Amino acid sequence: MTILSSDTDNRHLRLSVSNETRVIVIGDLHGEISQLNNLLDKLRFDCEKDLLISTGDLIDRGENSYVCLDKFMNTPNYFAVLGNHEQLAIDALKNNDFGLWYLNGGEWFDELPTHKKKLVIQYFDLLDHKGLYTICLEKNDKRFVIAHADIPNQYYRFGQTYSAEQIQYLLWNRQSVHKMAKGIEISYHGADQFIFGHTPQKEIMNFGNVTLIDTGACFHAYFSKLSYLEI
Repeated sequence: MTILSSDTDNRHLRLSVSNETRVIVIGDLHGEISQLNNLLDKLRFDCEKDLLISTGDLIDRGENSYVCLDKFMNTPNYFAVLGNHEQLAIDALKNNDFGLWYLNGGEWFDELPTHKKKLVIQYFDLLDHKGLYTICLEKNDKRFVIAHADIPNQYYRFGQTYSAEQIQYLLWNRQSVHKMAKGIEISYHGADQFIFGHTPQKEIMNFGNVTLIDTGACFHAYFSKLSYLEI
């Protein structure tokens, strides 16, 4: 893996990599560690040379949220943006109010042994202060921006400060996706390609310079799988 440069500003990460570096971008993982391991085996993912980026929602609903979270928090070449499920966990732990999180698949936390709970609390405390809103990948003279659900105002600028309302939009919005699915053209600016998760599709969908990569890995429907892009 050759990262030519890396910098973080205001919870935005920018990575510039060599043309030879293989980058795998995956959709929402939701605890599906077996699907991730099978995919990486299939791709012959090299932990020394390749880069893995997730659109967020590492946790909840799937088979092992703890292992997925732990893996991304401790593997140097694994990166993920913040998803709405990470935000649900952060809010639950900060406010000691677990109802909404557990309704959305967070009950796995309650089943952990004490030592793992303590570690998860540390992880989410770190994500509360340093979790990434966007990842900007620069490769082959192109700029790829990865975010969980959408980009506020359909415009990306590295280091931009987001209001609380814009953060909510970035983590939760589905309106733009629904409009694009109906054939309404929406222009995104500030990068060559934008890659989002959050809103499940039956297959990877492309609308202009937007790619939707969440194909419902945790739902176990006939179309559900962990999808990826290779850059």
